[in-house]
Amino acid sequence: MDPRSQFIFSTAQTYFQLDSINLNELENERHVSSFLDCLNIFTLACYLGKNGSLLFFNEIVHHDNTKQMLVFVKLQPTYLNEKNYKTNVMVCSIPGSPVLSFYTSISIFTLTDEVNYWRNKSRCCSNNNVDEMKQCEFFASLLESPAKECSRIESLSQSALDSKIDSLGLSTHCANSTQKQPSFGVF
Repeated sequence: MDPRSQFIFSTAQTYFQLDSINLNELENERHVSSFLDCLNIFTLACYLGKNGSLLFFNEIVHHDNTKQMLVFVKLQPTYLNEKNYKTNVMVCSIPGSPVLSFYTSISIFTLTDEVNYWRNKSRCCSNNNVDEMKQCEFFASLLESPAKECSRIESLSQSALDSKIDSLGLSTHCANSTQKQPSFGVF
């Protein structure tokens, strides 16, 4: 078995105090493979299922009955190989109530994530709490425009971004040069 996967499975087995796990069932676990082999997947959450099996997800999903979770987080966007998997992964064990606060803090990486958080929170508000629902919608709408702008900037190709930076530098240079010109008096 791949030592990277073995590390994840044995850590989960120890954390959840399982006598044994069926490694053959877990060997092709797609969430674990995605975490290890995809550059843009930063988290791997592990829960203990009702039947004592390990459940893996690439996002932290809060369940009311979740008492414990084990979270693997990449410290930087990278492919995990046999040389770096122990140094580029942080392992967090979350027992009890901090699960929800940890979920909130780690699931927001971009402004778009923040907008989605407030929209979801608004949807989850009960009909009795209209003020909270309106406040959540207000935050979401307030952040929506900057989030779209950030997404647009992130989607620019590196060469387009470099040319914009060059243009900005040239504009700044021209403005500075103009300010340094001697006065010519009143015309």
